[in-house]
Amino acid sequence: MKGKGPKHERETVIVFNDNESTASVWTASETVYRRLKKAGYIAAEDNERSASFKVPRGDINCRGRPESGF
Repeated sequence: MKGKGPKHERETVIVFNDNESTASVWTASETVYRRLKKAGYIAAEDNERSASFKVPRGDINCRGRPESGF
């Protein structure tokens, strides 16, 4: 996968819920793609411009703090 296109279009979407033990990670960011691969995750789908991974939900870490009013 190669990160192509404008930087503002190189998104990463993480989806998980309380019922499942895995999170679905879709990314068009080459940086996120490399980090996931380096961590040992295998892409479920690996296209020219994006990739999808299944990651244990416990491995998801949301850094930072939400904006006020969250």
